[in-house]
Amino acid sequence: MKQVIIFALVLLAILASASFVMADTSGVCPDSQTIMKLSSATNAHVALWNESYVIKICYDDYFTPQYSGSNPHDCTSSDLLLKLSAASNAHAAESSSASYPFSVCYKGLSNCRIETISHGCGNKAPIAYLAGTTNTHLLPGYNPPITNSQTGKYTHVLCCTGEGTPISISGGANSCYELDEDSCNTDDGTIAMQDIGCKATNKNSCECVWSSAKSKCQVAWNISVSVPGQPDCIYQCLVDTNEVTECSGGSQIISLSRNFIPKSANCPLISAEANGCSGTGSATVSCGTREANLPFFGIWQLFASVISIVLIYSLFLRKRFS
Repeated sequence: MKQVIIFALVLLAILASASFVMADTSGVCPDSQTIMKLSSATNAHVALWNESYVIKICYDDYFTPQYSGSNPHDCTSSDLLLKLSAASNAHAAESSSASYPFSVCYKGLSNCRIETISHGCGNKAPIAYLAGTTNTHLLPGYNPPITNSQTGKYTHVLCCTGEGTPISISGGANSCYELDEDSCNTDDGTIAMQDIGCKATNKNSCECVWSSAKSKCQVAWNISVSVPGQPDCIYQCLVDTNEVTECSGGSQIISLSRNFIPKSANCPLISAEANGCSGTGSATVSCGTREANLPFFGIWQLFASVISIVLIYSLFLRKRFS
């Protein structure tokens, strides 16, 4: 009996670890679009854009096109978002704080103010949620803004105006990944440009593409590249998505992986990284309208599987030593 219990505990630990493995939750955006970084997806410490935290808050998740100005992180009074207690592993305070010495700045943003969630951001973008106006942790901003019941203790929101055109999200699906085949094929770009995986220089060029082989909707955009000896070649940057966690509390984590595909047989294979279509990461997306499962097992299937395997193993031992 002791062998059976040990076997069950080891098996449960292995399956649980496999089922709940979570990918790097960094945004897939270059340094030029990174506003700041967070230590986690909830109750996070804050870091400047060039520190080692992996979760990024990206300008081009809220505005299109990407910010293209030089030195986007240089500070002036007009583009100051927050003050931090340190360069990394920091607490945050409003931009007027004199006691916090490190500044979070981004030149593509202006008129940043911390508002109460009940007040809302109006026409501005919710860059991050805060528990107050000083000595606070952060929660990544979501678009559309999440409600106070979802943020819990996060009662304030950092609202900013962007240099580009705001990406308007009015509720419902906000990623190609959430769409069924009919909705995917008929999207006019409204959902595609909101998709967290859409990292085209101009988000209006993103489209939702249905994959019959994988039975899911993916976001993609075309990139024109001048190739020696060929007219301009068109390549497709296709973002493959896969579930990392099950749907919980109206959201789930998905992995993102870019694929750089020539649309003509005459176009040679060239560097995806050099043309802005490389990298992996993951993102938190809304869910609830479609079934979502753990990568290997749902939680109840996990325990049912363990019980079944233990019973089979018990019978095997009983027969072996009888």
